[in-house]
Amino acid sequence: MALSNLVEQISGALDSGVRVQVQGPDIAHMKLILLALQARQSSQKLVLVFADSKELQSWAQFFSSNSWLSKLGYESVILPYFSSYGNERYVNRASLKLQRMAALAEVTDTQSKSIILTTLPALAQMTMKRQDFEQNTLELLCHQELSPDELANSLEGMGYRRVQSLDEEGSFVLRGGILDVFAVNRLDPLR
Repeated sequence: MALSNLVEQISGALDSGVRVQVQGPDIAHMKLILLALQARQSSQKLVLVFADSKELQSWAQFFSSNSWLSKLGYESVILPYFSSYGNERYVNRASLKLQRMAALAEVTDTQSKSIILTTLPALAQMTMKRQDFEQNTLELLCHQELSPDELANSLEGMGYRRVQSLDEEGSFVLRGGILDVFAVNRLDPLR
């Protein structure tokens, strides 16, 4: 029986007040069934903290290979540990930083339902306050009209530097009404 069908059957039984006992699946699947039931009834974010990144990646792969999570309206997001010392700081630095920024944005989004997958070191890693993160986030939409000067002022207020040549994160160039930005959550600059 597919996991999503099992979750639906258990959830339906619980909703109707029937006592449910599940036997057979291994401990990991039992935990997952309980997690799915909790996710279905919750409008909050769920945070799963794993012992190590190997276990985290195993669960992340499991979540991405099963569609039941998206059927419940949830998305799984990884909050990785971002090493800033030792040899690890050079390994996949850009992708880890982008992944961490995306996860932090997901945590602050009160409209979305998500399951945050992380490790204890990643969860304990210092980051900015939620209020500061929200104040320093700028969402631009297609066909949204903003004057380049207004956008440049907003970027400067968030700590971006106005430069002559765009070559590092956190900087922007404004030339003749055209704005190029190298955002901290992107691998390449945007125009």
